Amino acid sequence: MTPEEYKWTINLIKDRHHQFKLTFEQAEKVYQFEKDKDLYSNEHYFSAWEEYDYMLDNFQKILNEKQFEKFLTWHRDNIKRHEEFLIESDNEQVKYIDYQNELLKFYDEHLFPDFFKEKFLTQTGFLSFEKAKVEFLKKEYKAFLDSQKVGIISSHYRHSRLYQPNTLKVALLRHTLYYIIPNFAFFKTKMDEPTKVAANFLLNKFHSISDRHQDFFKQKAEKLSVFVKSIQEKYIGEPKGWHITVTEPEEQKRENQLMQVVLVDIEKYGC
Repeated sequence: MTPEEYKWTINLIKDRHHQFKLTFEQAEKVYQFEKDKDLYSNEHYFSAWEEYDYMLDNFQKILNEKQFEKFLTWHRDNIKRHEEFLIESDNEQVKYIDYQNELLKFYDEHLFPDFFKEKFLTQTGFLSFEKAKVEFLKKEYKAFLDSQKVGIISSHYRHSRLYQPNTLKVALLRHTLYYIIPNFAFFKTKMDEPTKVAANFLLNKFHSISDRHQDFFKQKAEKLSVFVKSIQEKYIGEPKGWHITVTEPEEQKRENQLMQVVLVDIEKYGC
């Protein structure tokens, strides 16, 4: 940046924060603060609350007393608007609570029990030949589910504090589905190497499971699709505008089907 460009940049900051009537030197400090605030990281980022606190902490060191009084008014107004936005957004989530509760009940009453019917169990009894690996993978899946739950809760309070209770309910209800019917595709993205080795071993050894039970999985998918459509119409309505239907790749579908058989737990992982 040339001296002329630097001066232009600092004056631009003065104009942007005109209500505080910054001196050139103050604007330079704000420039450095904003550079730090806007540093790129693919691992770390500010929540809105953290950004407001970071800004408050820095501006109280940069501004004089009169300027800081104006800043506090601006700061409180922006926080108030953010709180109102969170509350308004959360009110929209009420219908999704009912939606997720009905979906959860459907999983519990119409999908889950069929995995433990005698006819199905007699056809999957050979999993006992690799009982140790199956139990290891189920233990890791339970740890994954619980870790994700902690992440949902901690992230919620980091970003929403106490302003979005409905949003949290929806997220936890959605997560509970994975305790009832395992989601291997999601689990796979978080596996460590030993867990990947065990999963790949079982996928290779029992790859024919999904072929043998095509009718079982097809009936479940069709039944679920009809039910989801009905509760979408009931609680959400017809989709408006453009929407994209994502088709699960065949290999991923086969893996998920096999691993639903391997990972489904009679105790629903304690949910």
